[in-house]
Formats: sequence, C-alpha cells, structure tokens
Amino acid sequence: MAISFVVAITLSMIPFIAIVSIIVFLIHAKYNIISGILLFTIIAFVGFMIYPQLFVIWYGDIYYTIGGISALILTFKNLKPDQLPIKTGLKVGIIGAGISSFLISIYQWFFYTILNSFDIIILGINFAYFTPFALILGSIIGYIYGYIKKKQEEDGEQELSLIDM
Repeated sequence: MAISFVVAITLSMIPFIAIVSIIVFLIHAKYNIISGILLFTIIAFVGFMIYPQLFVIWYGDIYYTIGGISALILTFKNLKPDQLPIKTGLKVGIIGAGISSFLISIYQWFFYTILNSFDIIILGINFAYFTPFALILGSIIGYIYGYIKKKQEEDGEQELSLIDM
C-alpha cells in the first residue's frame, strides 16, 4: 500500500513540474540565474523522487551533480556582460543545492509522517543530513564551471587582441 501511495504522490506532481519547466525555458534569456536555480531544483528533486537509492558518496549526489551542470550550462548560455562567471556559478550552485536539499528533506519527511507519525524533528534531521553535502557539492560545481568560463573568456580576449594586432 505504501508503494502505491508513493507512486500516486510522485505522479501527482508531474503537472507542477511541467509548469515550472515551461517557466524556466520562457524566462531563461532574461533571468538566467533564476532559471538556472529552478532547473537545478527540478532535476535534483525529480531524480531523487524517481529513484532515491542511486548515489555514489551521499544520497542525492548524482542528482545534485546532474542538476548543477545542467543548470550552469543554461545559465551561462545567456550570461550578461555585467555578471561575473565565478560569482554567478556560485550563486546558482549554492542556492540551487540549498533549495533542492530542502525539497528532498520535505519529501522524505512527508513519507515518514505517513508511515510512522508526525514528528517535526525528523524534518530537521533530514535537512541536516542532506544540506551540508549538497551545499559543498553545489559550490564546488559552481566554482569550477565559473572558473572554466572565466578562463575561456580570458583566452578568447587574448586571441582577439592578437588577431587585431
């Protein structure tokens, strides 16, 4: 019975996820950081909902990595000239990982409450379990991607300056 309820709850979230996904792709040109954070959150949360046992080091690490890289690709596709690459990468990585870990904690707590009993302390324990690793992983991915983009921009400017001479 519990498995069918989990499937029903997961399937009932599909319209919400579809609406958020459409919003992400409609606003990604103008609000690239917000759309990147939303994409990070959607990929990490939906991946964890579908198969929570898939991990390498910590629960959800594969989903955080896939969500972070996808979100950074979308964010840097429309990077504005006044946005610094490393700072933008860190913003998307840390905020996206934080929101994702919060949603995953609520998801886990919701099913704990259904199967056992209401206990708000479990939500705090779940949040304390998922958040530190998610924030570390999100900041590492964001920094590395931002650093790579910064170096690509610097190399591109040097190549252009050599051509102009």
